[in-house]
Amino acid sequence: MSADRVDSPVSRRRLLGGTAALAGALTEQVFSRVEARSRAGEPRRFAPAGFVPLSAPGKIVKVSKSDVLMPKWLFPKEDAARAMLERAMTELTGETDLAKRSRASSTKTTRSPSR
Repeated sequence: MSADRVDSPVSRRRLLGGTAALAGALTEQVFSRVEARSRAGEPRRFAPAGFVPLSAPGKIVKVSKSDVLMPKWLFPKEDAARAMLERAMTELTGETDLAKRSRASSTKTTRSPSR
């Protein structure tokens, strides 16, 4: 077996180490170019001048009712669900009329489009 061995100035270990270093450098260059190209089409990651985030207080309403579920305990009864929804919307908006409540809740959550 020693007759098949060729003496070389570069050992196998140095060859593999150099190859790994070259592969790492090339990979870094390729990924940095790909990243630079992808950033060109991305939206800005910072807020434009004069931007003020929405600061509205949140409100949580808890509504409960006894004997709400249908016989198999999977779905609520329609009249009970409607009563709880009406009670929650009344507490959120302060309106007693269902149409007024839905308009009041939609105008409170609607934001003007920013440009």
